[in-house]
Amino acid sequence: MKINLVLGVDISASHIKVALVDLETKKIMDDSYVRQPINSWGNADEIINSWTSIILSAFDKQKIAEKYIRIAMPGPFDYANGVSLMLGQKKYDSLYGLSVKQLLAKKLNIPSENIRFLNDSTCFLNGELSYSDGFRNQTVIALNIGTGLASAVYKNGISVDAQLWNSSFLDYTAEDYISSGWFLKEYVKLTGINIINIKGLRRIYSKSPVARELFKAFSVNLANFIYEFVLREEPDYIILGGEVLDAYPCFKTDLGKNLIKKNINVPLILSKADPYSSVLGAALSGGN
Repeated sequence: MKINLVLGVDISASHIKVALVDLETKKIMDDSYVRQPINSWGNADEIINSWTSIILSAFDKQKIAEKYIRIAMPGPFDYANGVSLMLGQKKYDSLYGLSVKQLLAKKLNIPSENIRFLNDSTCFLNGELSYSDGFRNQTVIALNIGTGLASAVYKNGISVDAQLWNSSFLDYTAEDYISSGWFLKEYVKLTGINIINIKGLRRIYSKSPVARELFKAFSVNLANFIYEFVLREEPDYIILGGEVLDAYPCFKTDLGKNLIKKNINVPLILSKADPYSSVLGAALSGGN
């Protein structure tokens, strides 16, 4: 049976996004998009109940005979079987080893085969690719920078997870430096003040020398990371998306200068589908 309407879901360490997607038009249904914060440190019941409530709220917007769900999920995760393998990743430890697929299916009262899990990095990239036919015969790398770092590559018509979040970078891993969490951690280290998100840092940018220095440092880190990524994949385009775009004007100029210093002239394109990229990509990547 051909499926026309699918619920795309994007799960991160800090929030969940959901939207109904028409597979024929490749568009999100009006008024079906929902974004809610999530406590990823909660117990398994709390997390599953929160996800279920938000998923059902989206389905309530349309009369659907049978519910199909495609979920963009961060790793490590057993995507085929729907089992979480995340442990010590600062998110969803309580789900480790559990069949998230079965837990959700039971709560939603739908067959487990109607739920599919996909890699969040490739979902983000596929969502972006759906907005343009110009990438079809190109090599594209994508960075989705939010609470964590997601990276993906599109080559020869296939999107794959680049798995660079835990690659060696400076003293730790890439995600330790290329994420919104890096800003918040560094700001409290330097000032003793907690700031809620990167938007808050942008708001004080003009008045705070500390904020300005952090964005300068971030532009160096990001340029170095992109340089290594470009050398590895030799892309035609770079797509940048995620929470970090909320403060892009604060590091745009310095990032451009640092990329020029490294002789990187690959076009850098800001996300066209954000904040819907991963939701849309999940729905469209899940098949019929």
